[in-house]
Amino acid sequence: MEHLAQSLKVLADPTRLRILRLLAAEALSVGEITAILGAAQSTVSKQLGSLRRADLVAEERDGTFAVYRLAGNGDPIWPTVAGILARIEDDQGDMSRLAEVVRRRIERGTRPGGILEPGRSWPAWARALGHLLPPLRVADLGCGDGALTAEIARWARSVVAVDRDPARLDAARRRLRRQGRRHVRFLCEDFTSLSLATASVDLAILSQALHHTDDLLAAFSQAGRILVTGGRLLLLDLAPHREDWVREKLGHVHLGFKPDDLCACLRRAGFIRVACEDLPRGPGDPFRILVVTALKGKGKRAA
Repeated sequence: MEHLAQSLKVLADPTRLRILRLLAAEALSVGEITAILGAAQSTVSKQLGSLRRADLVAEERDGTFAVYRLAGNGDPIWPTVAGILARIEDDQGDMSRLAEVVRRRIERGTRPGGILEPGRSWPAWARALGHLLPPLRVADLGCGDGALTAEIARWARSVVAVDRDPARLDAARRRLRRQGRRHVRFLCEDFTSLSLATASVDLAILSQALHHTDDLLAAFSQAGRILVTGGRLLLLDLAPHREDWVREKLGHVHLGFKPDDLCACLRRAGFIRVACEDLPRGPGDPFRILVVTALKGKGKRAA
């Protein structure tokens, strides 16, 4: 009876239950769990300690790297709890973010505690492709913390990084400064109302930024205005999904876009040769990526 009472006490914590649901699906490091839950690392470590002492979670070490998984000799009450958790709606998006962690592992060719394929690196392949691109003038619209801006800056002639959030734009500025990129300019403004000169860039990029605005036509019109004739718009965003937690947690205005709607809006803004590719969804991943390209044609001048 005492053992049962202690087990129930350990399980009577929402954060611990969230961790257990994650580990029931995938072995994870402390850093991965922290990123998924959005909690402090000290909090996650403390909760993992409680779960280990209750024999619900086991730690495996490879040098200095630690991975956590469900214990093989876990408490007998766990199967019952696991069944209940499986029926509870994931309204905080934990399993969606877990799928993203797994996807990134696959792209890096890694797994917790080891390398699956030496030298396999999608980021390295993307960087290699950058050597084939011409030295364009690029506007990164909705640049966030500048992760993509930094990659663009490796091959672009010049870059304008635009974001309406001063804190995120400052983070992008610090990132590029550390890398010694002097040909990047930063603008704190909304990409639906740009101060950039007309016909001043060759390529405009909207990467996972469009779902933060409720005025798609204004965004596309401004992109068209700053592009030279023959310039291109590259858009990456989400296909329609049902993960409503992204509204509160990430500030999304839209739960993805239908390809036909995006293409129709781009044509209304004056773009031609609009093409859209709907990338396949990974196993367990609720999100699909849309890749859209469009060309600013002659005489097509957006307001």
